[in-house]
Amino acid sequence: MESMIQPLPQKETPTTQRELRKSEKKAAIEKASKKIFLEKGYAATSMDEIAAQASVTKRTLYSYYPSKLALFIHLMDEYLQRLTKQLTKAAANEGTMQERLAALLRALFDFTRKNEKFMLLYWMSDSGEADGVLPKELIEHVRWWTEAMFQVAVRVVKSGQEEGQLRDWDPRLVAHLISAVNKGIVLQSNKERRFEIDDIKAVRLQELFAQILNSGIFTEGASAGLPSRAPETRPKKR
Repeated sequence: MESMIQPLPQKETPTTQRELRKSEKKAAIEKASKKIFLEKGYAATSMDEIAAQASVTKRTLYSYYPSKLALFIHLMDEYLQRLTKQLTKAAANEGTMQERLAALLRALFDFTRKNEKFMLLYWMSDSGEADGVLPKELIEHVRWWTEAMFQVAVRVVKSGQEEGQLRDWDPRLVAHLISAVNKGIVLQSNKERRFEIDDIKAVRLQELFAQILNSGIFTEGASAGLPSRAPETRPKKR
């Protein structure tokens, strides 16, 4: 017969309580920094503002993150690591080449739609606009993540070429095209909405691009006279 006496719940030790409070403060700091960075960008954000938003002292803030740069890099790492994982998972799709490429595009498009503020911040960090504004250490950090993501797309394209399902275009050129289209769609749809030209949703543009990529834009015979290959970008052998 099982005992009717239940063990008493163990009381939290002072150490456990202290660690819990530390964890809560760290989470509050990261939440506050994320909100402010995404709204204002790196240069316009101050540690004073983050401390106030997180309801901690500046001394406490600096005990967790020694600088604004460290906090911003943490933000970039969190998002870009998640994006890279999603792209890698999509690239591992075991379907046809079309299904793999579609999964890769969908992963990139979906992440962008759900995290548009971050992506706008990321694109600024990885462009000439950041020169002289963002620390070089941060720019190099972002470039490292960008290259890692490009390699995911490059591997998909190369595998399709090895299987004879994709034309012999420069894989990096194709990766840049995918990235450029994704960025352009978001910027274009924002511009259309801001200037009230057309109510174009990014998702509709993304779906159209995926359809064009899968089936082509021309009817049979209508593309005569246009180049059938992408421009050669690889250095020529001498």
